[in-house]
Amino acid sequence: MFVADTLLAARLSELEAQLAAMAQRQDDHEGRTAQQFQQIFDTLRSLMAPPPPQGRKRPIGFVVQDK
Repeated sequence: MFVADTLLAARLSELEAQLAAMAQRQDDHEGRTAQQFQQIFDTLRSLMAPPPPQGRKRPIGFVVQDK
């Protein structure tokens, strides 16, 4: 799974670099398209990030309280 994430991140970086080069040659309309793709890349990267650690988890099973 880690290898797939690494390959995906590398491919995203490659596409982002190509898009940046293309955006420099394009006019305003296509520049907006480049900005929209940049938002997509940023969103995908944020979804690929591991979730923040959560607090202590409850143990599995039943808890018997003393009477």
